[in-house]
Amino acid sequence: MGVKKISIQAYITRFVVKIGLAVVMFLLVSIVAFTQLMKMGILLPSNYSEQLIKKAETKISEAHKVTANLIPNNLSYVVLKKQNLNVVSGNMKKAEIQKVKKIISNDGIRMARYSGFYVIKRANEYCIIKYYIAVQFSNTELRRFLPYPEGAFAILYILCLIGILYMFTKQFSAKMKQELDKFRFVTERIEKQELDFKEQSVSVLEYQRVMDSLNSLRISLKNSLEVQFEQEKNKREQISALVHDIKIPITIIRGNAELLSLTQKDETSFVYSSEIMDATKQVEEYVKLLMETTNDNDNFVLQLEESSFKDFLATIEKKAIAAIGSKNIKIVLENTLKEQLSWKIDSNLMERAFMNIIMNGIEHTPEGKKISLRVVSEGDWLSFIVTDEGDGFSEEAMLKAKEMFYTKDKSRSRTGHYGIGLAFANKIIKAHGGKIVIENDEALGSGKVTIRLPLIR
Repeated sequence: MGVKKISIQAYITRFVVKIGLAVVMFLLVSIVAFTQLMKMGILLPSNYSEQLIKKAETKISEAHKVTANLIPNNLSYVVLKKQNLNVVSGNMKKAEIQKVKKIISNDGIRMARYSGFYVIKRANEYCIIKYYIAVQFSNTELRRFLPYPEGAFAILYILCLIGILYMFTKQFSAKMKQELDKFRFVTERIEKQELDFKEQSVSVLEYQRVMDSLNSLRISLKNSLEVQFEQEKNKREQISALVHDIKIPITIIRGNAELLSLTQKDETSFVYSSEIMDATKQVEEYVKLLMETTNDNDNFVLQLEESSFKDFLATIEKKAIAAIGSKNIKIVLENTLKEQLSWKIDSNLMERAFMNIIMNGIEHTPEGKKISLRVVSEGDWLSFIVTDEGDGFSEEAMLKAKEMFYTKDKSRSRTGHYGIGLAFANKIIKAHGGKIVIENDEALGSGKVTIRLPLIR
C-alpha cells in the first residue's frame, strides 16, 4: 500500500486549522468554566459591588451618620461636606479623595454614577464609595492574592496557547525531519555508490517529486557503473590476452638472441644479439608493469614484511643514484625523523613505487639541478616529499597524472614514457593505506609529489 500524498500547502493549511480549532476549543472551555464558577458562587460578576451599593443606598442616605458598617463588601469610602467638600469621615486614600473632589466640582450637585465611584447624596453631605468593575473571587483570601481573576485566566489562556503551538510545531517539525531523513539516507547511499537499496517514498507531494528524481539518478548511476564495470572487465581481459600473446614471440626472440650470442664469434653480431636481449628484457618489464596496473585493487595481494625504515631509505637513495647514471643531477635525502622506525610493507612493490616517482622527477630535471627527498612526520602520517627542479606539472597533469597511460608527451615514443609509472605507484601506495598528492612547489614552481603513508610505530 502506497504512502498517501499531500501537498505542502495542504499540509500547512491543515496545521493552521488544527491550531485554530485548538484555540477555539480552549476558548469555549474557558468560557464554560468561567460561567460555571460564577454560578457556583466562586466568582462574583463584575457589577457585584455596584449592586450591593444600590441595595445599601437608601440606608446610607437616611442614616444619621455614615459609618463603616453601612458600607457593603468592605469598600473604601469618604464623606464630604456639600458646602466646602471637607472630609467628614472615611477610609479612602488621599489621592483618591482629591480625584473625588474634582469629580464633584465638575459635576455640581447632580447625583451620578461615575466610573469606579458611586456618589450618594445626603442632606448636607456626599458619600462617595469606590467600587470595582471586575470579576472577583468571593473568597476574601483569594481576592487578596488574585484581585483580578480575569487577568489570571488570561495569563493561563496564553500559556496554554503557547503549549498548544509548541506541541503542534514539534509535531510538524518531527514530520518534516522524518521526510528529510529519507533524503539523507538516499544521498548518503548515492555518495557511497551503495545503490542497491529499496526505493524511498515520502508523503509530501513536492518532496516526492524530488525523491523521484533522486531515484531516477540512482538507477541511471547504477546502470552507468555496471556498464563501466563491464567495460573495465572486458578491457582487463583483452589486455591479459594480448599480454599473453606478446609473451610468446618475446620468449622466442630472447631465446634465439641468446643462442646467437653463444654461437657467433663475430663481435658485431655479438653486440647486435646483446641489444636484442636488452630490448626484449625491457619489453618484458613493460608487459609485467602493464599486467600489474590492470589488476583490480581487490586482487592486489601485498606480501607484507617488517623492515627497517632506515634501510628502506638507504635502498631508495642507492637506486636513485644508480638511476641517474652519468647525468649531472644530484640526489638530496633529508630525514627529519629522530626515532628509529620499523614498518610492515611489501618492500619490493614499495621500492618500485618510490622509484617510479623518482624516475619521473629525473626525467624532468635538467642537468646541473637536484632532486630532493624529504621525510617528515605529520601526526599519524609519514610524508615523503619528492621535489625536482624541472618545469613543474601543468594543470592537466596535476589532475590526470595518476591515470593510466596519461603522458604529457602525446606521441609517447620520444622518451619511452608510457604513462604507467605514476598510475602503478598510486596503486601501490593506496594498497598500503596511503595516498599521493601531485602539485607544484610554491617557491620553485617545479614538480612536487608527496607520498603520505599511515605511521605505525
